Amino acid sequence: MNVQRRSSRVRAVSAALLVGVLALLTASCTSAPTSGSPAAPAATTAPAAASAQSPAAPAAAAPAPAPTAPPRRETVKQGILGTVSDAGFLIGIARGYFDEQGIDIERTAIPSGPDAIQFLATGQLDVLGGGPGVGLYNAFLQGVRVRVVADKGSALNDRFGLNPLLVQKELYDSGQVREYSQFRGRRVALSGLAGTNRVDLAKMLERGGLTEVDVEIVAMTFPDMIPALGNGSVDLALTNEPSATAGIERGAAVRLGTIADVYPNHQGAMLMFSEQLATERNEVGRRYMVAYVRGLRDYNDAFRAGKDKGAVIEILGAATGVTDPAIYDKITLPGLNPDGYVFKESLAEDQEWYLRLGLQRERVNVDQLVDNQFVDHALQQLGRYQPPS
Repeated sequence: MNVQRRSSRVRAVSAALLVGVLALLTASCTSAPTSGSPAAPAATTAPAAASAQSPAAPAAAAPAPAPTAPPRRETVKQGILGTVSDAGFLIGIARGYFDEQGIDIERTAIPSGPDAIQFLATGQLDVLGGGPGVGLYNAFLQGVRVRVVADKGSALNDRFGLNPLLVQKELYDSGQVREYSQFRGRRVALSGLAGTNRVDLAKMLERGGLTEVDVEIVAMTFPDMIPALGNGSVDLALTNEPSATAGIERGAAVRLGTIADVYPNHQGAMLMFSEQLATERNEVGRRYMVAYVRGLRDYNDAFRAGKDKGAVIEILGAATGVTDPAIYDKITLPGLNPDGYVFKESLAEDQEWYLRLGLQRERVNVDQLVDNQFVDHALQQLGRYQPPS
């Protein structure tokens, strides 16, 4: 159905189609050669001894293998918002993983969602982190070619559940809103009307036997959601961390659950490459992915097994401003696949919802959108993830 004609009360408080966060790499130079230096010529055979009585000459030492030439350095322009879901980049930069791959990260500001996709499509940006919202699918249908190459935020379980669902504390304490079936007539804050959180809300409503016509959707920025819950402007909010936990500790809200409760493995954000990086600079993209996946694994080691947790929190804190280690034990963390792959089934299901809601008119072939060659290459170099023992 057409969103403009449907009977639900959808009210936009602030424009918010944000294709998501991250990371952009651009360079005008071509990809570097990968071959090492030519092998040294074979040693010349020594002449035969002049006399059988002469002592045998010692065997000549085998020539040392020629050193492999380091990869040609490439500058990568990358926009980093400074959120926990940027962990793959942040850790990779801080620990020198990109440097080892011959990649210099040049940070740049991220424009608005639709503009960012265009910059990625024209090659002005090489890498972008964003959500599988309607803007991505519609841009792809219009001929804008980008490659979805890796995970950057997914709902795996309660601990790694991506965005939490909050309810006004008074409504929860009174028992008025504790179940999805009690959302009827409530005002629900989302960060936008055409992104993944709208699918999450639809799943929650479906679980409670409701649809969008039973609620009022209010679009607002994440920072505005906790004050809105506190003053009663909205009743529920699908928000982000760490503001969600801060709101809970201030007594403004109670957490009802996470996206993982209703949509396990929902792909909330992913890494995208420009067509130029994927083709003309393919080898650079492969090197980039090796560094990125190493960063993802350090993140998982830290928060799943406690390995170097303090050091990882220090890296994340420098970018996010959240430096208190205790906070990281309380917040709902984004899931980041340590093997890098996106959940293709989630992308396909999302667009079915967008088609149903009238936000998208044609179906995208997800197999054409997702390109796993870069993660495949990283796993050839690193192997499958093995949690610390």
